[in-house]
Amino acid sequence: MSSYQFSYGHYVAYQGSVWEIESLDPKTKILKLSRTTDALKISIPYSEALGHLVNNQLKFIDPETATKPLITAEQRALADFSTK
Repeated sequence: MSSYQFSYGHYVAYQGSVWEIESLDPKTKILKLSRTTDALKISIPYSEALGHLVNNQLKFIDPETATKPLITAEQRALADFSTK
């Protein structure tokens, strides 16, 4: 079984946006995220965030790509096809 570490400063892709992890409250088990494009803040229960990870609805991403727009697999496939 995989182990997931939600830590301050890590980035995740969730609901088509890039989010920075602001905190995980150990008492309430609430994960707080801040969207990188407009600083919108949301809170997600830790157990729900884990469920989203398992279902690939939330993914950890490299900080270097965190400032780049997310593209879907379909958009990537079309881009790859059009360049060949």
